[in-house]
Amino acid sequence: MILSQLANLFDPVSVEKDPRRLYCAREVCDGKPHDGLGQHARSVQRLPKEWNRVMYMRGGRGSGKTFAGSLGLAVLIVENWDTPSEWAVVAPTAGDARSVCMESITSGLLLALGATIASGGTILDPGPWIESYSKTTGTLHLKNGGIVYSDGADDGAYRIQGKNLAAIWADEVGLWKKWDAAWNESIKYAVRKTPAKIIATGTPKKSLPARKLVLQLLNDDVNKGGKTVCRQLLTSDNADNLDPETMAEFMNSKGTALERQELMGELLEDVEGALWSSGQLDALRVQEGPELVRLVIGVDPAGSAQGDTTGIVVAGKDRAGHVYILEDRTGQLAPHSWGGIIQNLAEKWKADKIIAEGNFGGDMVRETLKAGGVTLPIEIVHASRGKRPRAEPVAALAGDPSRPETWEGKRFHIVGSLPELEDEITTWTPEDNYSPGRLDALVWAVNGLGVLGPDPVAAWLGYAEKRLAAQKT
Repeated sequence: MILSQLANLFDPVSVEKDPRRLYCAREVCDGKPHDGLGQHARSVQRLPKEWNRVMYMRGGRGSGKTFAGSLGLAVLIVENWDTPSEWAVVAPTAGDARSVCMESITSGLLLALGATIASGGTILDPGPWIESYSKTTGTLHLKNGGIVYSDGADDGAYRIQGKNLAAIWADEVGLWKKWDAAWNESIKYAVRKTPAKIIATGTPKKSLPARKLVLQLLNDDVNKGGKTVCRQLLTSDNADNLDPETMAEFMNSKGTALERQELMGELLEDVEGALWSSGQLDALRVQEGPELVRLVIGVDPAGSAQGDTTGIVVAGKDRAGHVYILEDRTGQLAPHSWGGIIQNLAEKWKADKIIAEGNFGGDMVRETLKAGGVTLPIEIVHASRGKRPRAEPVAALAGDPSRPETWEGKRFHIVGSLPELEDEITTWTPEDNYSPGRLDALVWAVNGLGVLGPDPVAAWLGYAEKRLAAQKT
């Protein structure tokens, strides 16, 4: 419905704050200002004109999928205003549902419904649709008597069971821990009143259990004969709404498998040439580690201050020589901050040693650690070989990623789930043009545990010969 038509139905204030104003009449639109409209929804972000029940918008980071989800639910609410109904938003946690889906000052549902809000969800002006909002429960009351509930999928979204929902916005479905209970027990049966729609959004994650839900949605694509409308949102298409330096930083992963996941919203499969596979990590995963006899923190300092990450990974070994990857604190960290983070990790895990790469200045690394309060022994190492020869002896502890029969009894285990680390080590190949900070930090940490022998590369060469012989037979 275009603005001139809306003006016949609502007063000027309502027209200005009607979420449908952000859907222009163009069949295909890039969302840039035109015909009196400011920045608005791209055509890929709009609800379909005709759809059965489920719409899934997968996108990269900063692609506008959260805005699309909140706007879509707001449009459904307003289109069905004459029938007071129950609605809901479900995110990975109840806190995410409130802070991101409801209260975000750039893309939350309160904003989409025309409210003027301050940081933290305080409503300054409720606008034409909202009666009240409880920040404590994340419950939104509408002026027509309708209610919007919020809940977390990691608890199974049990709060919405028994509700008679007209529609739901399910955000970041690829991150849901209890995805089966949330989707198949709670959401599936709660959404049962007209228009009975489910809007799902998120960035797929190959290393998380909810990849099964993502795959289920993608396999049900209407273009494959199914019933789910699937859309792909690209980070690059939303560049006008992103910080230029941040966008340039995102582009550092261009041409890699991680770009396909993080910037294009693709569900990655195992990458040929990668040193680990997702199935391999799952087979060797443990939820709790045993008593450990040695703990090391591996550090790969950023090579520059322009967006590079500082890799920080904690690893330990048990008496049998099995390796356990405990924590990943890698991030874009200022030099004055990562020393303190490592000291906190050292205290938390009672680490024995820190091993850090010093190719960009060993003295700088040592001083940064000491400035952060680190008192543990610090070993500065210098990478004289390529990344693959350094990483392959560590990968060999988990067996051959393409041969499940080699995984049993292997000595490499991730404790719990470390999604970003797992994504990196199962997608990086030597052909990639970015430096994998997490992988490097992992390698240094495991080397510091002393499980690879005095010459890790020689150890790997022996493993490689055995693997080649096995392939020939």
